[in-house]
Amino acid sequence: MSGSVRTTLVLDMYVFEKLRQFGKRNISKTANELLAKELFKRRKSMFGVLKGRVSVKDIREGKEHEDLYS
Repeated sequence: MSGSVRTTLVLDMYVFEKLRQFGKRNISKTANELLAKELFKRRKSMFGVLKGRVSVKDIREGKEHEDLYS
């Protein structure tokens, strides 16, 4: 999706001051950049987190062949 849409945001004064710390000139551009960064940040995939761990399939297969290891 490309392009832009005009809208009005009502900001608390604290939020406005914090936005001004990031960019004093163009508040809209700064708000867009911060929102996009937060809303569309990449999430960690489960593949990286679970790499090298035992899967449920391994556990089931282990229980099926448990008598071989006893």
